[in-house]
Amino acid sequence: MFIVCTIFAESFAETADTCPTDCYDFKDRWAESVSHPSVSVKGIFNSLPLIIFAFMYQPNCPAIYTELKVKSLPNMKVVLGAGTTLASVCYIVVGMFGYATFSKRSDIVKIMKNNMILENDYHGSLTIKLCLFGMLMVVLFACPFCVLPVKDSIEEISCKKGEKLSMRSNILWTFVLVSVSVTIALVVPTISDAMTILGATTNSGIGFLLPIHFYFKTQKDNKKITNMKVMCIIIYVIICISSVITMVNFIKDKMG
Repeated sequence: MFIVCTIFAESFAETADTCPTDCYDFKDRWAESVSHPSVSVKGIFNSLPLIIFAFMYQPNCPAIYTELKVKSLPNMKVVLGAGTTLASVCYIVVGMFGYATFSKRSDIVKIMKNNMILENDYHGSLTIKLCLFGMLMVVLFACPFCVLPVKDSIEEISCKKGEKLSMRSNILWTFVLVSVSVTIALVVPTISDAMTILGATTNSGIGFLLPIHFYFKTQKDNKKITNMKVMCIIIYVIICISSVITMVNFIKDKMG
């Protein structure tokens, strides 16, 4: 929320007097963004993995459900609906006002390709630097929440029923998992690249393709064509096509 509020506020902070060149008042930048939006088919496909990545909250659902005072499906739907709506509003605010901040810049094409709004030129804003530091802290402290489920899976596969990983094995697997993460972080230059790759591959599979596949497995005895089945097929095809197109565009951009 801090980053959302910062990007919203920074869109109003810049005026024509902020710098000698390439600085404009908000009303001029907003008019430019509304009248000449930079929208393309390639841009739409490139944004889909980021959207998929942003709404990959399925792993959090069990934890959220256990925290409910009254554990029921209707209450869970209310929580998920409210959370999804709030997240959507935040993303839309960042997208609209973030784009409006740079809409009249001479290097708008380069800025749009950057895919990381906080790395753009905010004229040395301290608040933006705090946001970058905050993202670092979030990723740092979120790391255990990614490592622990993986170790649980390793424990379930490698150990007999009722057994736990030994202290030595626990430390060894933690070292291996963290080392792999660090290696990937060193190879992948930016977080936007990581989000694009994951959004077009693992996240698409885990969040959409596999659940649809499992749903059809549960419906194998039901031969009736339902709206849900049709919707699942449409989503499956769209996700597959968009993921392939996104990865092709990503590889072309990196090789070009």
